[in-house]
Amino acid sequence: MRRPCLDCGKIVNGTRCAACAAAHFRRLEQGRPSSTARGYGVDHRRARAELVKQLPVPCHGCGQILATAKDMVAAHRVDGQPEFGWLASCRSCNERMKQRR
Repeated sequence: MRRPCLDCGKIVNGTRCAACAAAHFRRLEQGRPSSTARGYGVDHRRARAELVKQLPVPCHGCGQILATAKDMVAAHRVDGQPEFGWLASCRSCNERMKQRR
């Protein structure tokens, strides 16, 4: 559906034009700790690669079979604490677990 960009008013498909979407993302990321500081550095990428090798696996939250890397995220066993390891999770279960903090 074509509608005005939320920031500049240019008619676009979606909510923001490409330039405003990039600026919006930069504003959201400003002041946020780096991905490594949030527990998503080299160790996380390696753990995710190991989980992808094991596909298909069930999601640890809902049991849905995760068949492709696109379906799966490497979720912290204990949110925000990578030292406890990772589990295969679907995106919706991972987001739901984050909201429980």
